[in-house]
Amino acid sequence: MVLAFSVDGKLLLTADRDEKVRVSNSLKPHDILGYCLGHKQFVSRVLVLSNHPKWLVTGSGVSVFAKSVN
Repeated sequence: MVLAFSVDGKLLLTADRDEKVRVSNSLKPHDILGYCLGHKQFVSRVLVLSNHPKWLVTGSGVSVFAKSVN
């Protein structure tokens, strides 16, 4: 399992062996706000860039994917 927090700490981003990243309320992780989809294999890395806090960069077995986390 991999995880990251948004720059402001309000969002928790988690991923594991499935092909999606879950976006949750960091204070209530069971409250899933949405998913970031697009990988064809497991997600191995999740990164929020401090100089672009609305963007999420992920890596997997076959690709790198970037998505806005508004």
